[in-house]
Amino acid sequence: MFIKRILFDREYHLYELLKLKKNLERTYLSGSKDLTSPNIKSNIRNFILTWSFHFIFNRDVLSKIRIIENKLKNNFNSYKIKGDSFIVKNIESTNKSYKTSLVNNFINYNLELENHGSMLFVQGSYADGTQLSYSDYDLVILGTLNEEVVEIKKRIEADIYKADPLQHHGVFFINKHSFKNYWQGDLPIITFKNSIYFSKKKIIKIEIEQTFKESYSAYYYVKSFIDMYKEFPLSHESGAYFTKFFLSQFMLVPALLLAIKSEYVLKKESFLLAKKMYSSEAWKSMNLVSKIRKDWNQSNIDKNYFLKRKNSFPYVDYEYNNFKNVDNNINKAKINEIKESYKLFILETEKLIQLTK
Repeated sequence: MFIKRILFDREYHLYELLKLKKNLERTYLSGSKDLTSPNIKSNIRNFILTWSFHFIFNRDVLSKIRIIENKLKNNFNSYKIKGDSFIVKNIESTNKSYKTSLVNNFINYNLELENHGSMLFVQGSYADGTQLSYSDYDLVILGTLNEEVVEIKKRIEADIYKADPLQHHGVFFINKHSFKNYWQGDLPIITFKNSIYFSKKKIIKIEIEQTFKESYSAYYYVKSFIDMYKEFPLSHESGAYFTKFFLSQFMLVPALLLAIKSEYVLKKESFLLAKKMYSSEAWKSMNLVSKIRKDWNQSNIDKNYFLKRKNSFPYVDYEYNNFKNVDNNINKAKINEIKESYKLFILETEKLIQLTK
């Protein structure tokens, strides 16, 4: 079935190549320069994707990434559309309330990254000044893959996990070579436009030559979420880390649902647009979860979350606090109300993705 789809569905082939490239970049960023324990089945699959024997006999991660970059450059022209050019504002041009000791650390990290052909940005609520106690530090490194960048990335992550021990993701990375053929599944252009660059002096102009128009990445994310969480998985006794992880995945569904239709919008704008697709009863679950986000207070999170994550990133294998510890307003009745609405939300989402894909 995989071979058949690769041969007869060009968009699916494109998606699989983009996903493979991203996975190889993550492998390198984790500290692995080569695939020392190759999986034969995986190698054969990747050979079919690239038609390169390099993926069977060579273990070097960077060379594999370059092969995919060349393949993306020379193929899939029917899925390429004109990119964009825009200015990203720097930290000096923002509100002075941003100037915390952690932000000063990020500015210093950016200076280090610039010495190695890379840059540090923040997106999301910390970029537009709407951050809450719940908010993640959505940091992005734009740059090149080298050992120095890998080490700096690890140090930045140590800082953000100390500041927010419940954060469920690390620092995102975008290979600046991808601007010739950009994947919005990495980071939507509209989100990049609204990010902030951690420099006091420099103004950065981003020039994305072409971007791919594909919908499988968003489709499979939503589908996998539905398959994983048919029922609302939380109780007020649920662990604080898992609670935040799940709620963040759930609140990403509206933006991804729009992305399936090639409508890329900011996450905060996706709620108003996606709301029109749902019944009021189904959307109630999203409203209630958004209220939880606003009420969230993790000021008393146990320090062991951070101490344990230093040794087991990115996973949390033991919960020290519960849902009720970070939201004093949550109770069994409120959870049951969300559960009933959530069932309908999932059913309606299943129908929506069937219509769009």
